[in-house]
Order: sequence, then C-alpha cells, then structure tokens
Amino acid sequence: MNGGITNLFNYGNIYFVSTPFKEFQGSNDSITKTTSFDILNNKNIKTQEKCHENQKIMKEEIQEDNNIQKESKDELEVKKEKKEIQKEENINKRKGIDMKNIENEKYFIGIPIIEKSFFHKFYEPLKEWTSKQTFKLIYDSNSDGLTACSFNTLLKGKENILLMVFTKKGYVFGSFHSIIPNDKSMISNDLNHFLFSLSSPYLTEPTKFIGNGILHLHDDSEDNNVIDIFSGYSIYSNNTVMVYSSFDATYHSDCKNFVGKSNSKVIITKFIAFECM
Repeated sequence: MNGGITNLFNYGNIYFVSTPFKEFQGSNDSITKTTSFDILNNKNIKTQEKCHENQKIMKEEIQEDNNIQKESKDELEVKKEKKEIQKEENINKRKGIDMKNIENEKYFIGIPIIEKSFFHKFYEPLKEWTSKQTFKLIYDSNSDGLTACSFNTLLKGKENILLMVFTKKGYVFGSFHSIIPNDKSMISNDLNHFLFSLSSPYLTEPTKFIGNGILHLHDDSEDNNVIDIFSGYSIYSNNTVMVYSSFDATYHSDCKNFVGKSNSKVIITKFIAFECM
C-alpha cells in the first residue's frame, strides 16, 4: 500500500483508521477519505433503524394483545349473558314456564329475552286492565336517560301509554294514560287512567287502583323533575320516586302498597314506558 496505515483500531468487528489512506498502491484515483467518524456514523444510523424496526414490532405486538384482550372481554360478556339466560330458563322450568313460548311470543316488543319471563307473568292482568294485546317498549331510562327532555321527546302526543317503575327494593308499579300531552301541561279526567302494582310485599297479586290523578309534564329544560301523577307518584332525574300520602284518598288504597311509605324518596333502578296496542 502507498503510505503507511497509522493507528489501526478494532471496534467490535469493525476496523478503522484515524488517518486517511490510499486503498491500492499505484492507483491514479484520488485518495479515498474514510474516517472513524464516518464508520461510527454509519453504525449509529443502522442502530437507529434497528430501534425503529423494534419499536414497530413492539407496537404491532401490543395492538395484537389489545385485540386479543378485547375479544376475550367480548367472549366473557357473551358467556355471562348465556349464563344468565340459562339461569332464567332453569328458574322457569321449576315454575313450569315454557321458555320457548316466552321467546316466541310477540306481546312484549323490544324487551330482551332475559327479561321477557318477568313480563310474561303479568301479561294477562295488563291485557285485561288496558284492553290491549301488545306492549311495545318505547322508552327506557337506562338507555334513553332519566330527564324531562328525554321522556318528552319520546312520549309527547303518544296514546295508550303504560308507565312502569322498578325500585331498588323490588317494588314494581306504574300507571296507564290514554294520552300524553304534546307540551308542558296537565291532563285530568282521563277516564281510562289507573295506577297498578305488580310486585309488592304488601299485596298477594297484581292490583289495579282506580282514581283521577292528574298527569303533569315538565319543560324540557327542567333539571330535577321528570313527570308527576298528582296524588300518585313523581319521578325525579336523580333516580328516585316519591309516592304521595294523598294516594290513599284518590286511589282508595294504602300508599305503602307502592313503595312501603309515602312522601319520602325511594331509589329506582329503571323507569320504562310501553305503547299499548
């Protein structure tokens, strides 16, 4: 070689020199300038590329893990729902209720299969009281929101409406209304109106209460109140209901049959409305 190589270093498996050198003796080409900085710089670039590649692989693995976890979660939800349905079927078998008939019946529209057995038990009294054959779910506070606005939006102007309240302690009661007003107003003298109880420790069977309670709707902007049936009950947006002490005089029965007490708010788990047809 032309010119001596000075300071030859071994960096891992890479050899480099600290001074320029001519690659072949007698070559007329210009001297190739290669420095330790050039070699290290190339190594850094390759290292960065490798890091980026590793990061990409890690992101793909994390995404794949997330997808697997999501699928597992969905599978668990499906299994949970199937387990609940099976549990309900076993209960119905012990009670002599045919689950297939419940699934196939079309009297309650919009109700999940898992809940149909409950409503199926009360179909006959509800049909008798309302003189209607079919009940279509058009409002559910758990999915539509428990506000005056959501209630009004879905029910204003509707006819033959069955309202139903479920309390945390297991009371189930409600009311029937021939018509829901189109705006913030009150409706009285509804000849077909009545209150009812489907589940109460104070009653041995579903019971209908005749009276002349006044239905009152609130403005959409109302924050606290949802609806009132004067001398009956009021629903509030904080998931509570209150039965009035005047229930006794208007509907000719003890108000404890509804929620066990009067003039005191009780927690509810759901408030729904059926359109009766």
